Amino acid sequence: MQSFLLVQLLTASLRLLSLVQQSVKDVLQSLVDDGLVTVEKIGTSNYYWSFPSAVQQSKKGKLQALRDEYQRLEKANAELEARIKKASSGREDSEQRQELMAKLLEAEAEDRRLQQELK
Repeated sequence: MQSFLLVQLLTASLRLLSLVQQSVKDVLQSLVDDGLVTVEKIGTSNYYWSFPSAVQQSKKGKLQALRDEYQRLEKANAELEARIKKASSGREDSEQRQELMAKLLEAEAEDRRLQQELK
């Protein structure tokens, strides 16, 4: 009953403060969308309420979800770091590798030149 009286008081205050009722509805809807306020349609009226514990539980749930996501990303990052280390271990900069890389660059340049001739 207290929330209903609060809405009546709010409606009367809107007229005194020259506020648009639609802006109040928009703010209420954004609070509902954010999960900070609960709405229930009873008959032809909408009742809004919020319990401090509900907001706290919602925030705890979001925090736990973020922690889980963080742990998942940390694990994925560690796996990728290990893959990078494993892949780079066979790529020590040796003389043979430098010669092969030079040949590869020459072959790629020759390939580009031949592709240009075909056009």
